Parts: sequence; C-alpha cells; structure tokens
Amino acid sequence: MQSVTLDAPTVDALLDKDGQLNLLGLLKPMPEQPNDADTETDSVEDDTPPFAITIDEIRVEDGLFGFTDDQMTGRDGKPLSITLSGFNLGISSLGLPTSTADLRLDTSIGEPGRLTINGSVLLPQGDVTAEVEVTSVDLTTLQPLLDQLTWIQLDQGDLSTRLSVSRNSETGVTATGQLGIESLQLDDVRTEKPVVSWHALHLVGINFSEKDNRFSIKELLLSGPDVRVAIDKNMQVNLAQLMNENKAESSTAPEDDSLESQPIVVDIDKIRIADGRMDFSDHSFQPGFATEVVNLQGDITDISTSGKSDAKVAIRGQVDRYAPVRISGHLNPLLPEANTDIGLSFHNVELTTLTPYSGRFAGYAIRKGRMNLDLNYRIQEHLLKATNRLVLDQLQLGNTVDSDEAPDLPLRLAIALLKDRNGKIDVDLPIQGDLDNPEFAYWGAVAKALMNMVINIAAAPFNALASLVGGDAEQMEKSHFYRAIPCYHRINRKY
Repeated sequence: MQSVTLDAPTVDALLDKDGQLNLLGLLKPMPEQPNDADTETDSVEDDTPPFAITIDEIRVEDGLFGFTDDQMTGRDGKPLSITLSGFNLGISSLGLPTSTADLRLDTSIGEPGRLTINGSVLLPQGDVTAEVEVTSVDLTTLQPLLDQLTWIQLDQGDLSTRLSVSRNSETGVTATGQLGIESLQLDDVRTEKPVVSWHALHLVGINFSEKDNRFSIKELLLSGPDVRVAIDKNMQVNLAQLMNENKAESSTAPEDDSLESQPIVVDIDKIRIADGRMDFSDHSFQPGFATEVVNLQGDITDISTSGKSDAKVAIRGQVDRYAPVRISGHLNPLLPEANTDIGLSFHNVELTTLTPYSGRFAGYAIRKGRMNLDLNYRIQEHLLKATNRLVLDQLQLGNTVDSDEAPDLPLRLAIALLKDRNGKIDVDLPIQGDLDNPEFAYWGAVAKALMNMVINIAAAPFNALASLVGGDAEQMEKSHFYRAIPCYHRINRKY
C-alpha cells in the first residue's frame, strides 16, 4: 500500500468521573473465547505465515484532538482540558509484523505552545528513538491538577524543553537534554498573595536512566527568584501550608507491600542562583515584623539524594539593601543531623528594624545601633556544637514596651556594663546539645544563655568592669561601691 491520508480529523476524548474513556465505549466487547481445557480438539501446528502489510506513508493533516478529564476539576468547576490543534503526523515505511518506521509529529499545544517529535520505531520490539522539542507551553492549563492537591494558583509560566529520548527492552527509557520554565508565578489562593516567582529556571545536562534508576542534572540555573515567607498569627509558615492535606491523603493510592520499588536517585551537580530576593514577614504578634533579603547570588553544589556526599553552600545577599549576609558550608541533604557545618554571617544590620522583636522579647524599643552576627552550626552524629558571636555597635534602648513575653531583667545596666570604651558590645555564646534529647531546644538554649549572662553581669557588675578596664573586681567593689550607684542611675537614664 502506498499511502493513507486522513484530512482534518476531529477527536474529543473524555475521561468521565467514573474513570471510563468515551472512545472505548465505541468498541463492542470481544466474545469470550473457549477455555483450552474445555476443548477436546488436538492441537495442530499451524504453518500459515503471519499476516504482513506494508504502508509507504501514513499522514494526518490539520487534525484537532481534545482531551478532557472530568475526574480532575479545579476550584472553579472546570475540568482539566488539553487541546492539540494543527495536528500533523507522518509515519513512513510502516510494516507488520516487522519494520523500522520513521515518525514525524508537529502540533500546537494550546496557544502559543508547540510540540515536535522526530524519531523511529522498531517493530515488533517497540524500540523507540526520538528527538522531542516543546516550546512555550502555557502551564496554567494544569491548574485543575494543582487544585486537587494544593492551595497554589498558577498565574503564569511557560515550559520549553528539548530531549533525546530512547526506549528498548534492555535499558528501558533514557532521556538527555534540557528544560526551561520561564516567567513563573505562584500565588496562595487563600490570601491571593504571591509566594514564589522567578524570571527563568533552566535545567542543563538532564540525564535520566530507567535501568540505573537515576535522574541527574549538570546545572540548574535560577534567575530572578522571589520567595515570600510569612508567619501568620497562628505561627504557621505560608510555604509549609500550601499542600491541601485532605485532598492529598484521599488521592493517595493504597500501598502495595508486594512492590519493592527503590526511590529514584536524584543528582544535581550545581544550583546557581542569580539576582534573587526573599521577603520575610512575621504576623504572629503586633505590630509584626518585615524585612527583605535582596541581591541573592551563589551556588549550591554536589546535591544528591543518595546520601553519599555533602552539598556545598555558598550564598550571599543583602538585608534591607545595605547589610551583607553570607551563608556557607556543607550539609548532607538527607541526613543533616549526621554531618552539617554551616555558617551564617550578618554584618552592619540596622538594629532599629528589629524593634518589633526587641519590644516583644526584651520590653524595649531600639533607639539606635548596628549589629554583626556570626553563627556557625556543626553537627556530628546528632551532637550540636554551635558558636554565636554577636557584636552590637552604639546600641541604645528606647522607650519601654508592654509585653507579656519580656523578662524582668536590668537590660539598661547590663548594656552599659557590656559596652567597651568605643561603645561596642562583643558577646560570644557557645551552645552544645544532643539533638536526640527531646528536652533540648536550640533557640531556648540561646535565650537561656543570654538571660544568664545579663543576670550575672547585673548581679556582679564589678567583674564586668574589671574585665573591661583591667583590675581587681573585689577591690573595685570595696572602693567604688558608693560611686557606682549614682553612676548606674545616670547610665540608666542615658540608655
């Protein structure tokens, strides 16, 4: 047979709410075949050659194919719907039972998406090799799928990819290539506020192997990411609440203990972040707190879900556009409690921006001052050794703030005694603990250490003074005690 042409076909496929495909309903059920055990006819070897057919070319031109899934409906009641228009398919040199057929497909996916496939199929084995290219596919058509599992509204996003795909009986499916998602924006439907967006996400050097059960990426480039982290009045973090847990649990298929599938190993050689931004806000108290980290740049390398290597982190940015922040070190993504060494550095942070927290936890507003904070967390086999170095420059407290969470401590006196002759306070707080101990809480340990330091200084001020100027604390206490009292009152009024 030379050719078969199908001109402008239209197909509407519908998967109904019961999971039945309408196209299958067009076929009559096959009659039941008699059981071999019920037949007494002796088997006779059939030497008839298999049916053979060869078609030089099959063409489908300007087709329109639609698929609707009534099981996958969005919050607006509209089902998942995908349309392939301008569908052009060409198959050449197709033969049965054996042949190597060439395949060409070109079609629009929505508007303005495009899909092209060029490849070959080996029959009857079903081995496939193909070059697949997808350009500018509108991801918002997948909104009904997101509505089923999340509280995410996909406002915009375009998908493009170019892959070399093959499949055979020995190696299974393999794929190599690249993928990009442009102009993505995700909102929280409950607050109608954006949570994640970026200019471009490019995955370079994709390599998937079904046989090796491995998916690797040479480089992930993230340009212009913008993440908004918000804590609400119930102390819930917005990013952690985006999954619709009720629907996710109901859609989870029951586990089959007989299937012993291993999770796929994912390797990423490098994640590169450019021109990033993060907004942080805390609405768990009044008046609340908000800040931003801008100009986020850096790399995260050697990421693997195999757990055999540590990921290296080197990220920098700026808090409130002026204060530099750096994050560096390494950690095991799967077992952070086993091996982690991460340092965080904040320099020249304007302390007045922290007044909401100082009012809440210390009972004072901040009139002026700047802060340098260097943190280092080392974890080996669930044992934490952390250093916290805090340098406060020209700190002055402002008015008192009513707060039930503020401790009753002589902070003005402690600050005055801690300052050196240049107006700086340098505090080093080492923290150690066993992460497996349920009674250990890191930030609770930090707060306790700070409170103990303030109490000890206020209780024995001459020890602090002696350490600052050099001298004998006991002698200073005896000879200058009465002078220190009015001095304290003057300092307390000043600060």
